[in-house]
Amino acid sequence: MVKRWGWRHRDSAGSYFNVSTSKQRADVSDKIWEKLKEAGMVKAIGTLSGRYTAERNRMRAEEDQKGPEEKRPSEEAMEETAKAIRPPAPEVQQRQEERGEEQIKKVAEKRAVETGQPVARVEEQLRLELKGHRYKLAHENVPGARPSSGCISWEAP
Repeated sequence: MVKRWGWRHRDSAGSYFNVSTSKQRADVSDKIWEKLKEAGMVKAIGTLSGRYTAERNRMRAEEDQKGPEEKRPSEEAMEETAKAIRPPAPEVQQRQEERGEEQIKKVAEKRAVETGQPVARVEEQLRLELKGHRYKLAHENVPGARPSSGCISWEAP
């Protein structure tokens, strides 16, 4: 048996929970878990999880319906943050612009291969998509992360 340090609540029926010394966790006994299951706690958590998923999907659908000219809240936040910080040196700014141009060309080439359209046409469409959007939200899979999570990065196009 593992001995845990912390405060233990006891009454005549025995120990029902244990609070760690850091007060960041409370461990409940198996008896309490059984009572919670009998009371429908697991079902309630499942219901709430389903409601959360439905609401998240609804919000994503609303976000997708926004026109390409509208900015995402995250883009607005990044623009506000940019006002508060010092701009980069001209050399750094030039390198960022060059990298952005390289990225646009890479994405255009990839999309051209996928769609069978000429690279120049795809690049033009891509520039129209990015017009007025200084930041682009990118999702990428991260090994070892949960399937629903990923790495989110900001890129200046």
